[in-house]
Amino acid sequence: MGVSLRDARAAAADRRWFVDAYAAWIAEMGRDAAAAAAALAAPTVHAEAAARLAARDAEVLLIARDGAPAGFAVVERRGPLHRLAEFWIARRLRGLGVGSTAVPLILDRHDGEWETAALAGDAAAVRFWRAAVTRYTGGRHTERLQGGEVRQRFLVRGSVRASSGPR
Repeated sequence: MGVSLRDARAAAADRRWFVDAYAAWIAEMGRDAAAAAAALAAPTVHAEAAARLAARDAEVLLIARDGAPAGFAVVERRGPLHRLAEFWIARRLRGLGVGSTAVPLILDRHDGEWETAALAGDAAAVRFWRAAVTRYTGGRHTERLQGGEVRQRFLVRGSVRASSGPR
């Protein structure tokens, strides 16, 4: 299985896929069923996705499995901090290693301080990020609960990447 990243802005098909996937991500983020159904049909979600694609302070990455879209990541830059603001893998591909393979590819893109976050009430996401960040940093990170999210912060430098094992 080959997992790779590409700029979701680069091709019209990838932009369309991102907009649809973003709507699915919003629906999963805990909006109640009625709101989720309305959001999927509403131009609001498409406007949010379009705003992400247009943002100059963020990277919108398409995560591909064997060349086909499998998920996305949005990396925000807030001064020296890189924040993995959004991360989503299509439900049918979860548990196959796509997400855990994509994480180091994403983090390796930028040296500096990073932050990941998962909703505290989403036990599966919290487990995923704890494992992914621990594996990537060798345990050299901090974790705190803030604003209903479990957040990990860590520093990425070439030496951390080189010592964090095979990719």
